[in-house]
Amino acid sequence: MNRIAKNNRVNKQLHLTRKFTDAIDYARHLHIERRKGADIPYMAHLLGVAALVMAEAGHAAIPVTEDMVIAALLHDTGRRPRGIYTSRRS
Repeated sequence: MNRIAKNNRVNKQLHLTRKFTDAIDYARHLHIERRKGADIPYMAHLLGVAALVMAEAGHAAIPVTEDMVIAALLHDTGRRPRGIYTSRRS
């Protein structure tokens, strides 16, 4: 177990790295023109979902990891045709 993982277990702190900022850039690229409703950028929704997950750090029964936050941020990636995880439907 690395030092950051040990600290997360002991202090229940969430440490975000470059991987998280790269995920934000990727989501922004995919959803740059998308809106939620008429005026709200879709990124506001994605960041809100990620914030809900981050808020559980130190309160949840299991440690909240950076990967969990990134999964929340990218939860709609498969819905976008430009997303690398978009599946083909028959």
